Amino acid sequence: MYKKLILILNLIFILFLLTSCISGNELEELGIVVAIGVDREDGKVIITNEVIDPSTQENSKSANTDDSTVFVQGMGNTIEEAVVDIRTTFDRELYYAHNYVVIIGEEVAKEGFGSYMDVLTRSDEQREKAYLVIAKELNAYEIMGGRRGIGASSGQNIEHIIEKEIKNGRGVSMTIYKFFKEHYKENQGIILDTASIVRKPEVDKSKTGSDFEVICIEGGSVVNGDQLIGHLTGDEMLGFNFIQGDVSSGIVSFKLPEKFVEDNQHTNIDSKESSFRVLKTKTTKELKIIDGKLYLHIDVVTRGDLTEVNQSLDISQLEVSNEIEEVCAKEIESMISKTIDKAQKEINKDIFDLGSLFHRKYPKLWKEYKDNWDNIFENLNYTVDVEVKIPDTGLTNAPPSIRKEK
Repeated sequence: MYKKLILILNLIFILFLLTSCISGNELEELGIVVAIGVDREDGKVIITNEVIDPSTQENSKSANTDDSTVFVQGMGNTIEEAVVDIRTTFDRELYYAHNYVVIIGEEVAKEGFGSYMDVLTRSDEQREKAYLVIAKELNAYEIMGGRRGIGASSGQNIEHIIEKEIKNGRGVSMTIYKFFKEHYKENQGIILDTASIVRKPEVDKSKTGSDFEVICIEGGSVVNGDQLIGHLTGDEMLGFNFIQGDVSSGIVSFKLPEKFVEDNQHTNIDSKESSFRVLKTKTTKELKIIDGKLYLHIDVVTRGDLTEVNQSLDISQLEVSNEIEEVCAKEIESMISKTIDKAQKEINKDIFDLGSLFHRKYPKLWKEYKDNWDNIFENLNYTVDVEVKIPDTGLTNAPPSIRKEK
């Protein structure tokens, strides 16, 4: 009896230590935000939230994707004021724990968006895994209004595109957490994904209009601290990712010289391009000081498949396969060089984290170089060597366009 009493008292005592939910909100009272847009117009902050409409989720099989979310806007002197403004017209309490992406309008990005990031990191709801995106030459709400894929929301659509960038190498996945991790590095430009609107022809004839606008995530936006200073194209981002050794997939198009095509007896003269798909890349960057000048050497070794041959080439011939590897390597070298040249001559910022590389190799000299690093980077001499290996050419050696002799 005594043991049972002790057990009961212990159980009662444990109950006092258990936590409970307080200040909870019912699901039907919440507006679940899946995308945030930050803009500034006429001196006021404009916040656009994409909110899931729960009524469309109840019968998701028949729900129209275009109607699954609603967009609500607020305006104020600060983000919090803009959010309060939303509450005056929207009947749900905004909930940010499931937000996928934060889109920064170009005007905000140019003037500096660091102050707007404070509320995102200070809030205990906003998750640090959300992606940061810059709207190119547009307001954030213009991007959010573009047609999405088959996802339930624009925010989810953008998140899925960014997460699949590893398959094309033409962007960079920058989360809020990663941004602040890179933000405090000295003398380094940071690249965020670029969002734009592109027009596509309307194939579905049941819909009105000859074309439509769709959200596109391609290229990079370079920021210095928290200010936008330039953009990189998709090709330039592919070159950037080769430099960083971050290309594990992606397509490189190339065209063999006309002279080679004409001299090869097993080919027809054709100027169309062919495709090489990257499967694995290893990049080595080395900085050296020679005669008081700083030199950079980039060595890239990449392996992949030949996925498309449009030049009527019989790739079973050794000279043809060797030429393909050499031409493809030169194409990648050209991509890399164009990216470096743009960073040096137009953006004028080290976007490759070479300052950290120099600091590790020459720690004593870094104190002398760091205050003038931007100028040193702009005048940096570099060389690029690329080796392409294509062990797999697919199921056929000769494309159908080659007419074989009997």
